[in-house]
Amino acid sequence: MSKALTKEEMSLNAHVEDLRERIRMLQNDRTANIDVLEANKGANKEEIKKLRGDNKDFRQKLAQLQRVSIKQEAVEECEVSLNCYYMICVFQ
Repeated sequence: MSKALTKEEMSLNAHVEDLRERIRMLQNDRTANIDVLEANKGANKEEIKKLRGDNKDFRQKLAQLQRVSIKQEAVEECEVSLNCYYMICVFQ
């Protein structure tokens, strides 16, 4: 009761095998892409961590510079006030 495969059945089987091979290749490509994406994700996390640290340092330095600037402005205002007071006292 064994039947010989017809040309059409053989062609269909070849097509099915070709599709299976394509699916296998696509799955391998997908796996490779996932690996690359995961590696990029890890590298991006490290870069973000570094940038956050740099940002924190810059914000601290900026705050310190602003404090120094405010103190300098206060000193300058005092000097101006003292100069004005001195001139008022001298010219009275």
